[in-house]
Amino acid sequence: MLLAIRERIMGFLGWVILSLIFVAFAFWGLDSYLQTSSITYAARVNDTEISSGQLENAYQSLAARLRESLGNDLDKAGFDETMLRERALDNLVAEELLIQAAGEAGFSVPDAAIAAQINSIDAFKQDGVFSKEQYSRVLRNQGMSPDLFEWTLKRELIANQMKTGIAFTAAATSDDFSRIYRLEAQQRRFDYLLLPKSMVADRVAVSSADIEEYYNNHTDAFMSREQVRVQYIELNAADIQMESIVDEERVEALYEEQAVRFVTPEERRARHILISPSNAGEQGVTDALARALAIADRLAGGEDFAAVAASESDDPGSAASGGDLGFFGTGIMAPEFEKAVFAMQVGELSKPVQTEFGFHIIELLEVRPEKRKPLAEVREELVRQLQADERADLFYDKADLMTNIAFEQPDTLA
Repeated sequence: MLLAIRERIMGFLGWVILSLIFVAFAFWGLDSYLQTSSITYAARVNDTEISSGQLENAYQSLAARLRESLGNDLDKAGFDETMLRERALDNLVAEELLIQAAGEAGFSVPDAAIAAQINSIDAFKQDGVFSKEQYSRVLRNQGMSPDLFEWTLKRELIANQMKTGIAFTAAATSDDFSRIYRLEAQQRRFDYLLLPKSMVADRVAVSSADIEEYYNNHTDAFMSREQVRVQYIELNAADIQMESIVDEERVEALYEEQAVRFVTPEERRARHILISPSNAGEQGVTDALARALAIADRLAGGEDFAAVAASESDDPGSAASGGDLGFFGTGIMAPEFEKAVFAMQVGELSKPVQTEFGFHIIELLEVRPEKRKPLAEVREELVRQLQADERADLFYDKADLMTNIAFEQPDTLA
């Protein structure tokens, strides 16, 4: 999947915000957002545009979730395309309003907080520590660039600040404050008499019968936990000593056996301009293709690709960076997009390429060829693996031996 804004699921708070949005819709109507016109965006929230591509992605995502829950026939479940598009647009507008309200209220997220959040995500860790390579690999597998992920995460953190502030804020009336103040400022005077046990201790006589009766009636209070005495032997794989020298031939053999592990497949860096249809109809596709062809002509005429991408692309995740998608390998992008990119030469500009997201004008920027790490770079890792394998084999041999001895001599471990 190419870069696109991920739709957030709106709960109770979302519907509260939507109730405010409907007031605004009453003045100009929702239909104006969904009609095909020369306007290239689906909605404008104050000065921020929601592109047709964002709406299309949100609609497809919402429909996919409903199909997963209700089956493929959404019409029988009472959902039609118009209804789903309205719901998708509602969600996008509500989300943007929430972000804008948070900004006006002074909410912000520093880069350090974003970095800390990323570092805490287990999927980006190797051996319990954040790995930049793992981070990039996971995002590529999800069809996202780091810029898009961090942009999305920042918006999510800002929105969560706003939601948390609303959800966990309680309104107190003046009567509430008055009652609390009166309670905290309240003072009382009282008298008391303290009688020490020594005043009455010599008047109380306890017999042996009384003690026995109390004991019998409260035996639970005098119970101790069951205890056992055992002998055991602990066998720990980490304590098994191994020879530090590993046969070099075994290291080389393992290197060849696991060659795939140390090969970085060819990756390509490209930038694109995405033109998404304004609606799912045939006319929407035709209009999008015409717009894409016009942009391709502008680029062929010498216009700056990055500037055109920033102003025309319907991919919000890459438009701000001039359409740059970074490096990616095979199996990540849409098949049609991938086929075009891996058939291009560096510096080549493609004709419009159609995918499920719309039409893409692509420029190949750089090729990073397949590369295999040399043996010297991974030798220590292979040695550790061989030692770990030997340690595991020895551990299981010793465990079997101990099990047999314990079975043959069940009364002692000496």
